[in-house]
Amino acid sequence: MAISITKQPNKISWSRNQIPFEFLTDKVVLDNGRSLVLYLDFSNVENIASVYDWANDVWLYKDWNFTLSIGRSIFQFACEYYPREDRYSIPHRIVDPSEPKTLWLNRVCASLIANYGMDNYFDLNVEGEKIKIKSKKTVSNDITIQNGDAESIVAFSISETYVPISFTPNLKIFVELFIVDDSGPKSIVSAALAPDLNGRASWDLSLPLSSVCLSRGNDRPDFKSISIQKGKTICKYFLQVTELYGEPQATKMTLKSSEFVVVYGGLPRELSHLSFVNSIVIGDQANFLTTSSSKNVTTDQVNWISWFNPFEDLSNVEVKVRVIFSDESVYIFTAFSFELIEKFEKIIIPIGLDQINANSLFPELSIEQYSIKLHAGGKQITPEYTFNVLTDSPGYVRFFLYQNSLGAYETIFSYGKKSISYDIEKNSSAISQDNDLLENGENIDFGISLLEKVKVNTGFKSQDEIKAMRDFFLSRDKLMYADGRWWPVSISSSSIDEAADGNGLYALSFEVTSQNPQELFFEK
Repeated sequence: MAISITKQPNKISWSRNQIPFEFLTDKVVLDNGRSLVLYLDFSNVENIASVYDWANDVWLYKDWNFTLSIGRSIFQFACEYYPREDRYSIPHRIVDPSEPKTLWLNRVCASLIANYGMDNYFDLNVEGEKIKIKSKKTVSNDITIQNGDAESIVAFSISETYVPISFTPNLKIFVELFIVDDSGPKSIVSAALAPDLNGRASWDLSLPLSSVCLSRGNDRPDFKSISIQKGKTICKYFLQVTELYGEPQATKMTLKSSEFVVVYGGLPRELSHLSFVNSIVIGDQANFLTTSSSKNVTTDQVNWISWFNPFEDLSNVEVKVRVIFSDESVYIFTAFSFELIEKFEKIIIPIGLDQINANSLFPELSIEQYSIKLHAGGKQITPEYTFNVLTDSPGYVRFFLYQNSLGAYETIFSYGKKSISYDIEKNSSAISQDNDLLENGENIDFGISLLEKVKVNTGFKSQDEIKAMRDFFLSRDKLMYADGRWWPVSISSSSIDEAADGNGLYALSFEVTSQNPQELFFEK
């Protein structure tokens, strides 16, 4: 193995959630190097108890010391019965009964670790009458030992010298992102990743793939067409991974990933652990790309709903509509049919009452509720989505179209009282007048523009409806319906006010600003 892909996303992913790839190379280390192995030999140390302690009436070993230098690290060891306060000591052997030397050296090792902290740099263990010292970190091969006593001599020997780890020069994992369309694969973006010391490197492709999905435009529906449309914010992609190293740097190995699919949109943080399929598929059915299971609409509200096909190619797809009228009668019909929806294809369906001609079915009756679902080959492939219709048309209705977090477009309405204001932007300049013609003024205004602002009140809605508006406020693309056309707007409020009526209903108020300033153009 030289290079491999050790982590990759699912076959289908949301573009705005993490799309992680992880790569592994075994070429980081060119030479693993070698640790210093040093032996301290205690065979000539403390073999005879030669000092008599008259005060305690016992024989003692004589105090002794030695100094070990490894490069710039100096370790001063003293074997003392009564050590000075300014230094640690290693223990003497026990005289009576005579302590085996191996047991004593084990106590010496423990003392070196506890008092001198040598285990931060070395592994220590006893082998016979020697202590083996093996380096853990970078260490010098320049070693000396100095004994403070001619009788107790600690010797040393070097079994292996230190050789540092050497790394492969100029090692990079070069990753190139390709998208696949009818014209073939196209390189979009690339990155040269530096692996860590374990040979791993990672890249989250959510940002570049979100940009790619929007490169052909968003999935805003065609307002002039009442028909099923195909979505554009989907792309297929793969990665080409190349290992580069050496002096000069050169290509050593290249591999290609399998092909994946990405769909523009994403799940909120609390659901981001779900895969794309788990977030929309229930058994053999796939949910519509909405953030709620039902919604309230007005009789004249235009609306759209989107659906993504995670299954195989589907033929003879029908949009089934079930309408419930005010007299509780039910009418079921097919609003649209589609010959083929290919695997990994997205469709946008107009589902307003006027758009599916439901308002003209029985004009003498009002519609209280309707629902839609998709069938393919006589089999239901989506859950039923329900719309509750407000039969009493409220005043001050305003419609908004927005892109939800799943990358699909839908509409909402507000019916609270509104107010309109204008922001005036202009530049002023002082001018000089001849003959003191004060009526001509001494300042001039230019670059004057009006920016319309609308203070909107949603009217009282249920808590679920209010929560569902989260996507509207966070949407990057919002439009407001006025004068028979959809106009782009943005939320200009720095905060959103919520009011409660005390009966479980809530209302929001906020300000939207037109993105089209009004100007007057004239000749001089």
